[in-house]
Formats: sequence, structure tokens, C-alpha cells
Amino acid sequence: MLANVRVDEWLEEQNLAQVITGHTLTKLIGNILQWSVVLLFMAQGAELMRYEILRNALHSLVYFIYVILAAVTISITGLVIGRYVRNIVETSVEKIGHFIGVGLELFIIYIAIVMALELIPGINTTILKYAFVIGFGSIALAFALAIGISFGLAFKDEAQQMIKEINPIRKKRKKKSKR
Repeated sequence: MLANVRVDEWLEEQNLAQVITGHTLTKLIGNILQWSVVLLFMAQGAELMRYEILRNALHSLVYFIYVILAAVTISITGLVIGRYVRNIVETSVEKIGHFIGVGLELFIIYIAIVMALELIPGINTTILKYAFVIGFGSIALAFALAIGISFGLAFKDEAQQMIKEINPIRKKRKKKSKR
């Protein structure tokens, strides 16, 4: 079905196929689904033969494979979307497009990997979430400071003029309050 949709060709056209090195997306998903179907049939056979331990183990393995498949799908989707955004930014922004594109790509990939790791049982992603919050907050603070400093420098003369106008008013108020 994925071959009919031409997912692999679209990835090649968008210069995104290099993200999934050495394998096509169709073959990767096909192999995982093939083995999960085989394991499901083995689990059903074990159930018919009343091998409860084997059936439970195979069902757990199939569940784990589907969880891993979902995590891999989220990761690959994040990689593809990240590269797609990078390509768009690099072609639209001339001077610093590469820098912004790589930054956005890494940002999207990080979010996708954290989301994928969250699905897998037994993996705690709390520290990754906190690292993201700290990093994003630091970047936001740096941009806010840069914008504040640039506005301060841009309007330096106007600010000096406003202070000169405010000082005589303050001096008059101080004289009135002393009386």
C-alpha cells in the first residue's frame, strides 16, 4: 500500500530520503508488520494448544513491537518534518537560513525523539523535558534581552530627552514637599 502511495519517491523528491539511511520506509514498515503478524499467529497457535505462558509472552512481544513501531514512526516523522522545514527555511532565508534551518530541524527532532521515548515502557523522559524547558527558556530570555538592548540603544537620544523633561518636574515637586 505504501508503494502505491509512492512515499519513497516523495521522500526522494523532497531530498528527505537521506534521513532514513540505507532503507526505504516501505521496506522498514513492511518487515516490522510482517514479523508482528507471524508472532500474532504464533500466539494464537499457543492459545489453541493451551500454552498460556507462551501465549502471554508472544502477546507481550507483539505489544512491545507495536509500541516500538509507533515510537519509530514518530521518530521518522520528526526526522522527515525537521528536514522538510530546514529545506524550506534554507531556500527562503538568504543570509542566515542555514543556521535557522539547522536549529529548527534539531528542535523538531528533539521533540519527536522525546515523544517517541515517552511511548516505550520503562523509559523516564522527565529530565529531557526539563532540559527542553530550560533550553527554550534560556533562548527566549536571550532574545528578550537582545531586543531590549537594541531598542534601548536605538532610542537612546529620545530617552535622554525624556529624562531632561522629567528632571525639572521632579525638582519642582521636591521644593513643594519641603514647604
